[in-house]
Amino acid sequence: MEKEYKKVANWVTPKKKHGLPVFPEEIVMGGMTADGETLYVARAEHDNDTLPGKVQQNHSHCYVGYNGEEYSKESYKVLVNPAKSNLDWVAASGGSVPAGALQGGRTAEGEALFIGRCKHGGDTVCGKSFQSPFRHHIDSTKVIFDLAYGEKSPGSKSGARGGFGRT
Repeated sequence: MEKEYKKVANWVTPKKKHGLPVFPEEIVMGGMTADGETLYVARAEHDNDTLPGKVQQNHSHCYVGYNGEEYSKESYKVLVNPAKSNLDWVAASGGSVPAGALQGGRTAEGEALFIGRCKHGGDTVCGKSFQSPFRHHIDSTKVIFDLAYGEKSPGSKSGARGGFGRT
């Protein structure tokens, strides 16, 4: 039986000024580069999939991963949390996705893709996470989790709101 997932945030197309995105105040932080630049949760279309990815304030493109490569996308949306839902990052691995995880996209075949993040080099980056146990998973992946609707997980931080700190 497939789990029910709540919609607690929205996807919006950012406005542009001088070719760079102007992000809404409620944008969801997805990670940070080793140099201290904030990465935000975004998504874009690629090869008929809607893929969660990352975007930086000083970049005009979103970046999504597909078949082991990273692709730059000029057309994308960013995740916003206007209701200030109680979101946090919690551990998920081996195809296990906790109830309350936010879906960030879908494959062309209809498989749900969740918003995940992990350490990559010195960066904490966000992108896609799969529910399928047949997909390759990084054991340290975390997914965005809505504490108001999900089951409390041992790795969650109670009371976290809005933006997310480093993992």
